Amino acid sequence: MEKKKRIVFYVTFGGGPPIFVYKLAKEFRRKGYETVLFTICEKNKLDWKFYREAFDKIICSDFEFRKPNLKTIPYVLKKGPSLLRFLFLSKFTKPYAVIGVVGGHWLIKCVHKLFYKKYPFIFHTFDIRSQAYFSMQQALSLMPKFETEAEKYIYEVGDGIIYKGAPDELKYLEGRIFDKINFSELQLNFLPYCSKDFFVPLNKNKLSKKDKELHMVYVGSLVVEMAKETSEFFNKILNQKIHLHVYTIDIASHLSKEKEKEYIKNIFSSCINNPYFHLHETLSPKELIPEISKYDFGLFPWIKSDSDLSKNNIMARFCMSNKTASYLEAGIPVVFDTEYTYLNKLMKSYGLDLSYNDKSILTLNKRLKSLSYPLLEKKVEKTREDYSVEKNFDRLEDFIKKVVAKKKSK
Repeated sequence: MEKKKRIVFYVTFGGGPPIFVYKLAKEFRRKGYETVLFTICEKNKLDWKFYREAFDKIICSDFEFRKPNLKTIPYVLKKGPSLLRFLFLSKFTKPYAVIGVVGGHWLIKCVHKLFYKKYPFIFHTFDIRSQAYFSMQQALSLMPKFETEAEKYIYEVGDGIIYKGAPDELKYLEGRIFDKINFSELQLNFLPYCSKDFFVPLNKNKLSKKDKELHMVYVGSLVVEMAKETSEFFNKILNQKIHLHVYTIDIASHLSKEKEKEYIKNIFSSCINNPYFHLHETLSPKELIPEISKYDFGLFPWIKSDSDLSKNNIMARFCMSNKTASYLEAGIPVVFDTEYTYLNKLMKSYGLDLSYNDKSILTLNKRLKSLSYPLLEKKVEKTREDYSVEKNFDRLEDFIKKVVAKKKSK
C-alpha cells in the first residue's frame, strides 16, 4: 500500500489557525493526503473538535511567545515542557511539503531555518503587512527591524509563495518598505474561498420578513485603536434604521469571556444603546454560517482614519478576506467599500455590485430596498459554487507538485 503524502501546516497565529487553513486541509485529506497541523497557540484557544475534522494529527505548542521579563518566568517554567515536545516533533516530522502560514514573520522564518530547510517549504503570506506602510522608517516606528527582515526573507528564501489577495498584489511591494525583492520563482494566487461543507440552504425565514426592516451582519476582528472611527461608521448605517448584527472574532482573546464582552461594549459605547445595534456572542465556524443566514446582507467595511498609516495603506486594493466566503456560504450578498478594488472587480463579474463609497453609504437603505432580493440570492448561489475551494483545488495541488519537483531537482 502506497504511503500517504504528508502535508504539514505550520501556523504561527496566537489564537489558532485561520478558517481557510481548515478548508485547505480538509480538501487535502479528501484527496488522500495525510494532514498535520503544528500550531503555536495555547491549547484552550484551539477548537480541537472542529480542527480534528481536517487534520490527521494536531501538535499544539500550548505556549505563546511573550516579551521576556520577570513576570513571564513562571509562565515559561509552566509551559516549557510543552514547548520542548512541540519543537522535538517539529524537527522529526518528515513532510512531503510544508505550508507555513505567516502570523509572526520572525517565527515562521525560525521554523524554516531550524526544521524544514531541506524539505519543500511554501510560505503562505496571509495578510501582507508591508502593504500598510509607505516607507521603512514608518514601518520601524511600529514594529522591530527583525520582523521586517523576516518578511523579506519569506518572499525570497522559500521554495514557493501562496498569497490570498489580488493576482498582481506582489508587484506593488517594491518601492514601499523594500526597495528590491528577489521573489521566489514559484508563486500562487489562491483566494480564501468558500467550502461546500459550510453551504446552507437559502434562509426563507429572514428576520426582515417579520419586521419589514433590513438586517445586516458584520463578522470579523476589529482594530481596537480605531474604535472611534468604527463606531462612527456603524452609526451611519444605524441612523438609516438598518439593523446591524456584530459577531466579533479574536478581538480580545487574551481576556476571560466576561471581560472580553465588557471590553467590546466599551469600544461600541456610542452604538450599544441604539435599538438597531445588536452585539452577539462569538460562535464557532460551524454554528456561525447558519446563524447569519437569517440576515439580508453581509458587511465588509474599510474603516478609514486621518492618520498617515491609514492614508498610505494599500491593503484594501488587493485584500480578500474569509468574510466574503462566510457571507456567500450563508447565502447572503456582500456589501463592501469601493476601496476594495479587487473585490469590487470580482463581485461585478458575478453581477453582485453592492459597493458603496463615502457618499453613497448615506443612502444605503434606500438603494438596497430597491433591489430584487430573489435575483440577488440566485446570483449568490451561482457565485459560491464557482468561488469554492473544491472548484479551485486542482491549481493548489498542481502548485505543490511543482514546488516538490523543483526542490528534488536541487
